[in-house]
Amino acid sequence: MKKNIKIYFLFFFCVLLIVLVWLYTLKLNLTKPEKNNNEGLSKIFNSLKNIDDSFKNIPPLPKNTTSSQDIILAEVSDKLLELTTTSTPTSTADWQIYKNENYKFEIKIPTNYIAEETGIKEISFSTKELIDAELQNIKDCNDDKEETVCAPEMIGNRLEFTAYFQFSEEEKINKKVETLNGVSWHIFEVPGLYSITYYETQKDSQQYHFSSMTSQQEEIRKILSTFKFIE
Repeated sequence: MKKNIKIYFLFFFCVLLIVLVWLYTLKLNLTKPEKNNNEGLSKIFNSLKNIDDSFKNIPPLPKNTTSSQDIILAEVSDKLLELTTTSTPTSTADWQIYKNENYKFEIKIPTNYIAEETGIKEISFSTKELIDAELQNIKDCNDDKEETVCAPEMIGNRLEFTAYFQFSEEEKINKKVETLNGVSWHIFEVPGLYSITYYETQKDSQQYHFSSMTSQQEEIRKILSTFKFIE
């Protein structure tokens, strides 16, 4: 009887040992992949951290960095500004003052300009050279010379004034409103009348109408920027 008990006990012990060995082996197999996974994730994290550190070590670009194209554009812009400033006076300080008591306005014109009444409520601002050229043009036109323009207002840069409006709203195109030196101007063109730009404003019942070649607007706008009403 005791012998059988020993055999059963030995058998049970062997089975238990086999089970324990099997469980231990299973535990090792389950633990090993997790360890490998953790090592893999750790390596990936360290690689990303190294990349991030590398970017941090890159010195920042200077704030005032400009490309060669920007430098060229700036030089061209400066040159154009220089040419514009040289060809067109930037100040009207030395211009003469023209004052008209009848129509209650004052304006500054270049020193070589002449104000001439050309008709009822009409004044022309021009130069002596331009007036002579226009007279010669009229003569040449009457003589049928091909080189003449046959339109005096098409010669040179002149500013015409009338104390009345010349066109209806239906005749005007490219209309806009601009303020020059505190005066609101209605600016427009009229089709079929050469290339002329018109400026109109009004105070009370008095109308002011200026016109000039569209190609000469830079100088004309400078003149009109000195316009002001007087009492």
